[in-house]
Amino acid sequence: MLEGLFQQIANQIPPKVPSASSEKSTREPLQPRLYKPIPWVPPVRSERYKTQNTQPLSEQDRQKILDYLAAISETDQEIIQEILDICTSDNSKRLWLLQWAAKILPVPKIDLLDDRHYCRECAFMKNRRCQRHGFWPVDNIPRRCADFQFKKS
Repeated sequence: MLEGLFQQIANQIPPKVPSASSEKSTREPLQPRLYKPIPWVPPVRSERYKTQNTQPLSEQDRQKILDYLAAISETDQEIIQEILDICTSDNSKRLWLLQWAAKILPVPKIDLLDDRHYCRECAFMKNRRCQRHGFWPVDNIPRRCADFQFKKS
């Protein structure tokens, strides 16, 4: 059975292959382009491109940096002075250090003399409406109100 199949395949006429002259040639450029290699240029480190600080180091920023250094237990006076000198001359490094200080240092305490209150704490609030002034306040920020009275518990 297989011999008959092989006989049929052997007796078949192979497909015609087009001659090389009838094939379309691929288009080639008339003149090959030559590219000159660009030599590697090392980067130039210049003081001109550094971010220079135009503002002096404020006393508040200086104190925040000193508090941060105390919080991380830095006691070497040479290192502390070097950090202050760098923060005075380079604005980007100062901002970076102040951001770290903000993450590490505790949040400053709120002034206890603040007389602002939320409307929800007032005795005149009934059904989210101020009975004294007759409006519905947006109660997301504290406000000062001359008529404010604490709710009685």
